[in-house]
Amino acid sequence: MVRPHRWARQFFFTASLFVSSMTSIRLRYIEVFLALMQTGSAQGAANLLCTTQPSISKTLGALERQLGFQLFVRTAGSRLKPTADAYALMVEGNRVNEELRSFLQVAAELQAGQAAHLNVQSTAAIATYLLPRVVARYKQAWRESRLSLTVSGADAIVSSVRNQHTDIGIVITGPEEEFPLVRTVWSAPMVCIFPKGHALAARAEITPEDLAGQPLIAYRSSLGLGKMVENAFTSAGVPLPAEIRVNNTGVTCRIVEEGYGVAVVDRLSLAANNYSNIECRPFLPECLMRVGLVLSERVPLSMQGQRFVETLEQCLKEL
Repeated sequence: MVRPHRWARQFFFTASLFVSSMTSIRLRYIEVFLALMQTGSAQGAANLLCTTQPSISKTLGALERQLGFQLFVRTAGSRLKPTADAYALMVEGNRVNEELRSFLQVAAELQAGQAAHLNVQSTAAIATYLLPRVVARYKQAWRESRLSLTVSGADAIVSSVRNQHTDIGIVITGPEEEFPLVRTVWSAPMVCIFPKGHALAARAEITPEDLAGQPLIAYRSSLGLGKMVENAFTSAGVPLPAEIRVNNTGVTCRIVEEGYGVAVVDRLSLAANNYSNIECRPFLPECLMRVGLVLSERVPLSMQGQRFVETLEQCLKEL
């Protein structure tokens, strides 16, 4: 085993002492330091912080002793000239001060029963066809709440909620076991869509056998809904004749609206749009699509988060 040189041991010992001393610096020291940087005098800092000049001088002395270097040089007229080290510290001091203000603001909002910020992530279809209605209704009722909306894939949403970067995740899933953190809040059987006047309109319901030979637009196999549809075709012993693969229901509906192809899709996109050239029929065997909430197992949902979920569930019931 190689033993470190004596100077190296001394360096790490000194560094550990320095880090230890830095972690005990009080927020008051930073507040006084920034006030001195702003005003340029102990009396000016005292006036700004509503305290006395001796108190400011005492705090500055304590801070400089703890840091181990000088922050200000006295000049004529009791002015304090910042050193180069002081300017270097000012940037970080301002950052700490802003974070403290943000902390206090969040605390005040929580004390008043308000959520400081609600982070919501959803898949693209939810964000396009459902969230606008939910957000509008929620904000009309709870104007003080602030929202952050992000569109992501289902896997990324689950990961973000698990890592506590997102408060509420909303996904569309197929099999229940696909995402263990998901709580289903709405489900509906998928339907087959086709342009108006298509021969399939004569049927009361559509099966995989009926779609053999049709120009089929299908979800990608990597998606839960895509797997469900593929399983339905496999169980019926019918190949899946997909001419076009997509990962978004809206794109599928637009293509069919333009007069080309047939598809098996979730009802959410259809319910949120008034397509003039699309007809639909039930698809069998039944494939249930689910709208699911992704919530943290460790962190309870805030009051505003609960209100958002209630608004979401209300909007889903109206579909």
